[in-house]
Amino acid sequence: MPETSTGRKGAGRRRGDAVLRTAAVLVFLGAAPWWGGCAPSLRTQGRAALDAGNTTEAVRLLRVATTAAPKEAAARNDLGIACFHAANDTCAIAQLRRADRLGGIDGEGLSCLGRAYERTGSPDTALAVYSRYSQVGRLSPHRREMVRRVRELARAAVARNDMVGAEIPPNSLAVLRLKTVTGNEELKPIGSGLTEWMMTDLQYVRALRVLERMRTDAILQELALGETDAVDQSTAPRLGRLLKAQKIVSGNVLDLGQGRIRVDLFAVVTGGGSPDVSVSAEGPVADFFGIEKRLVFDLLAHMGIAISPLERVQISRVPTQSLASFLAYSHGVEQEWAGNDAEAENSFQQAGAIDPTFDQFGQVPPGETPDRREETVDQVGGGSWPEDPADDRITPPEAETPIPGPPELPAGGSWITDPPSQPPASQTLGGSQ
Repeated sequence: MPETSTGRKGAGRRRGDAVLRTAAVLVFLGAAPWWGGCAPSLRTQGRAALDAGNTTEAVRLLRVATTAAPKEAAARNDLGIACFHAANDTCAIAQLRRADRLGGIDGEGLSCLGRAYERTGSPDTALAVYSRYSQVGRLSPHRREMVRRVRELARAAVARNDMVGAEIPPNSLAVLRLKTVTGNEELKPIGSGLTEWMMTDLQYVRALRVLERMRTDAILQELALGETDAVDQSTAPRLGRLLKAQKIVSGNVLDLGQGRIRVDLFAVVTGGGSPDVSVSAEGPVADFFGIEKRLVFDLLAHMGIAISPLERVQISRVPTQSLASFLAYSHGVEQEWAGNDAEAENSFQQAGAIDPTFDQFGQVPPGETPDRREETVDQVGGGSWPEDPADDRITPPEAETPIPGPPELPAGGSWITDPPSQPPASQTLGGSQ
């Protein structure tokens, strides 16, 4: 398509802005040869200032670092966090959205992004951000904070009746907790573990949107509904609107005795128009993952959802064959849902001690599931990402601060050659976010 004069002028202005920004940073640095090596050191010092509570200095250093390296996601993430703590929510949202777009937002960044949206009066967008807590390691304090906010915001939205009129996305799916019917106390948590892992496997399917557990829990609790009896022909339509779910899956795990179980699943279409679905699978309890995989594939087939060969391979993965490890993990899931963080952590650690190869946290490996960041944040918030990911002017001019003078050098040292800092110790067992 021929370039219009308006397009040429716009492109010229953007190039001019880029030149001015580059010149400003070069003046700040004082010498062009320093340009290539300054960003990592500035980011290191900015993060150190942030950790020390010096947000003004952190913002100053990290602004220059992101100008020097516009596609440095980690620096943008840290700048967004620093802006949040400096009470500059416009800057925080802009920088953290860009870090997210670049694939570098971490658990702390997600938590700050949600809180910034809350402070600016956008609770629905904040809830969408917090609902991504599953991307954060299970034992992270930022995950716990996000889960707490999911519960509170979801309950508040139900109490205000805000969610009833919301549009329900196609192929959206809520999975309710499977009830375990057994007299064996050791086996009782298995329904929770199977529920969690079923959701993890369904997240691989590009055609589906799987709702987060904590949001579902909070809504059911606000409605005073038990999960086993929550869905029937009379309650499904309203519950579907509240959950924003086109389909709701519930079911039971039945202990058949002699080391065998049966799992029954029921998928209710909340808006009508297609038949409800029921699938079952049974076998030795030691084949718990085999049973879960068969159920997932049968459920998808009966719902008419085609999957790719890659999705089939991803769903077929068996993380552990240790029943004892899986039961400890399942108990941890139950405790996490209940908000008992210390007991949940102990159970997850016990599961890892029994089978160290068990990737028990159920996190989809990066790059192996659809990237729905724009859908969960931008569509809810009514915004859009910048068309040009290299464009650094995502913070409105009124929210920007002038580029400050150079930071003071440490005694006898250089801020250009300081060694990189250690990564934040906020995420431990269970994830890098």
